[in-house]
Amino acid sequence: MYPPHPPPGIYAYGGSQAELPSSFDHYTPFYSGQCFTCPPGPRGPPGVDGRDGRDGRDRSIEALVTSGPSPGPSPGPDRPTSGKTYIRWGKTTCREGASLVYEGVMGGKHFTQKGSGTNYLCLHKTPVFDNPENGRQANGGLIYGTEAEPSFGHVIPTLPRESEVPCVVCLAAAKRDVLMIPGVNHCPTDQGWRKEYHGYLAAMHYTYHATQFICLDHEAEGLPRTGGDDDPSLLYPVEAACSGSGGGLPCPPYVDGHEVTCVVCSI
Repeated sequence: MYPPHPPPGIYAYGGSQAELPSSFDHYTPFYSGQCFTCPPGPRGPPGVDGRDGRDGRDRSIEALVTSGPSPGPSPGPDRPTSGKTYIRWGKTTCREGASLVYEGVMGGKHFTQKGSGTNYLCLHKTPVFDNPENGRQANGGLIYGTEAEPSFGHVIPTLPRESEVPCVVCLAAAKRDVLMIPGVNHCPTDQGWRKEYHGYLAAMHYTYHATQFICLDHEAEGLPRTGGDDDPSLLYPVEAACSGSGGGLPCPPYVDGHEVTCVVCSI
């Protein structure tokens, strides 16, 4: 049973006033002056047109699939296209068509020391130091300038005797891979490879502590400020080693004692 309805009159419901009907079987629910169970009134006049809507989810996805993401900034002289980087050992410039990333000097470990890194590095020619401690603390690794030894004189006559070696980091634009091939001075011709540079395989002397093999440019230069025999990081040409017992490299086609060529290719 519903409780008896209140007498007719003006009543406040939900903070507003409303005219309560004179008769009804039970309380009619009101909220903010609105009756939720009363019969609908006459249809009102049409409203004004709304604003245009935006693309929905499916339309936005369709546009993304058909047009793809927004393109990035266009390449220009100060914004090279994507590609692959490589080090050109022994030179201060990149080949025509490649972009210069930075110019540097070749560095490596002392030929008598077992520690530090075994790889050669192309150190930036204008270094930046961040909160250094003055003096050599002798409690870490050491890196030295790399000197090309006189044994390069026959195969690379452009390289001054006992000079330090320059290097550059180059960007081969729009290339997906760069490969150093030891043993030849040309790139594969049937797969679209392009030659970046060619030269001679080089490394530390075989009786000293090991380093990596690099490809030194066939027209390598020396740094003008050097020329003395005072650099503990050394660089020698690499020769093929054959063995009369059948071990070592296959000879022929390799020839014992010949300097091994190399080429850097991009695709």
